[in-house]
Amino acid sequence: MRSIRQMTPQCKLTDYVSLPQMETIIAPHVVHDVLTRCDAWEEREKKISMPSMVYLIIALALYPTASTREVWRRLVEGLSEDAISIQDEIPTAGALCQRRQQLGVTPMRMLFDRCARPIAHVSTASAFRYGRRLVAIDGVLEDLPDTDANRTVYPLHCLQEHSRSPFPQLRCLALMECGTHVIFDAELSTVQQGETTSARALLERSLIADMLVLMDAGITCCHLFAQTRRIGAHALGRLNSRDWSKPLELLDDGSYLVAMTCQDSEQGKQEVMARVIEYRLKHPQTGELSPVIRLVTTLLDPELYTREDLIQLYHERWEIELAFDEVQTHLRLSQRTLRSQTPQGVEQEFYGLLLAFFAVRSMMYLAAVQAGWDPDEVSFAHAIHVVQRSQVRFQQANHERLPHLRQALLQELVQERVPKRRLRFHARVLKRTYPRFKHKHYEHLHVPCFKGSFLDLVVLLI
Repeated sequence: MRSIRQMTPQCKLTDYVSLPQMETIIAPHVVHDVLTRCDAWEEREKKISMPSMVYLIIALALYPTASTREVWRRLVEGLSEDAISIQDEIPTAGALCQRRQQLGVTPMRMLFDRCARPIAHVSTASAFRYGRRLVAIDGVLEDLPDTDANRTVYPLHCLQEHSRSPFPQLRCLALMECGTHVIFDAELSTVQQGETTSARALLERSLIADMLVLMDAGITCCHLFAQTRRIGAHALGRLNSRDWSKPLELLDDGSYLVAMTCQDSEQGKQEVMARVIEYRLKHPQTGELSPVIRLVTTLLDPELYTREDLIQLYHERWEIELAFDEVQTHLRLSQRTLRSQTPQGVEQEFYGLLLAFFAVRSMMYLAAVQAGWDPDEVSFAHAIHVVQRSQVRFQQANHERLPHLRQALLQELVQERVPKRRLRFHARVLKRTYPRFKHKHYEHLHVPCFKGSFLDLVVLLI
C-alpha cells in the first residue's frame, strides 16, 4: 500500500491547500458549511478557492515572518513535484489580496464561533473550582499598520505625545478557559469603546451557569456582577480602594458583605449582594507590606469559600495574561503589527489568529491528557515549532496515514516540559528607555520620493 499521497490530475493545486494536522479541530466540512451559509463561495475558482483562502488566513498566524505568498508555499510544501510548478501555480500577491477581500470577515467570524469552545474535562487540573468551570475575561490591544484606512476606523486613543500609541490599535476582549488557555470567545472593537461595554456583550453571548469568571480591576463593576448572577454564574474580581468600602454585614472570617447597586437602561435598578475580602502582601526579602488589596465575589458563604482559597484562586486570573503573552510574543513575535492594511483585513486576520491559537492549544490539551500532564506543562513555543514542521509530513501522507501522524504529533508535543513555576515578585517597570528621537507623526508617513541622485542634494562647503 502506498504511503505517499497521490495527486489527482483533474484537481488544481488550490484543492490541496489545507492544514491537515488541524482537521480534527477545524474540520473541512465545517469550513464548507460556513462558506455555504455565508454565501461566500467563489464564482470562478481559478488558482484560489475559498476553502484554501480560509486555511491561508489561519496559517498567516503560524508563519509571522513569511510573506503571504511564502505562507502559500509553506502550505503546499511536500506535495508531489510532478503536480505543481512553483512559478506557474503560486498566485500573485494581488490575486491573494483580491480573494481576501471577496471572502470578507463574516466567514472567519462564524468559523471561530463554530469551532471555539471550552474543552476541559472535569478531571483537568486547575480547570474547575467549586464544581464550576474557571474562566477569565480581560482585554488586550493589538498594533495595526499605520494606513489611512486603519486610522479612520481605529483612531488613536489620545493625541498626547507620550501617551498615545505610535500605531492605530484594535481592542480585543477575550473570554478564556483558565485550565487550558483556550480563548473560546472574543469581542473586537476600537480603543474608544470601553472594556465594560465589550465585556457585557461577551458575557451575554458565552457565559453559562456552571462558570466562575475572574475579572481584573479595570473590568469589575456592578453591571457585570449583576449580569453574571442573572445568568446563574458567579464572579470574582479585584476592587479599587474606594468602591463598596462600607460593610453591610461583618462576617466571622473578617470579610464583609456589601450591596452593589447600579442603574441600567434595560434592566432598571440592579442590586447584587457581594462579599469583600481585604489583605496585604509581604515582601519576601524586606518584609514590607503592600497597600491593601481588595477582592469582591458573589461567593458569599465564608465556610464553603474561605478567604485563603479565594485569594489563591484569584491569581488564576493571571493565566489569561500568559495566554496574551503566548499570542503576542510567541505566535506574533512581539513587536510586529498585524499585516492587513485595511480594517476588513484586520478583523479577518485577527479571527484567523484566534483560530490558529485555539487549534494549537487544543492539540496541546489532548497531548497533556494522554501524557497525564497539567496542560500548563506543555510548552507553547515548542508546540508552534512542532506544528510548523509537521506541515510537510502531513501533506506528503495519504489519507490512511493521517491518524498515525496526528498521534505522533501529540507525542512530539510533550517532548518539552515546562518546569514548575516559581513564586516571583516583579515591579511594574519598563526596561527600555525612552528614545531620544521625536515621535513619528502622520505627516511623516507619506514622504515624497526624490527623482534625482543623492549628490544632487549635496551642498559642498567652500
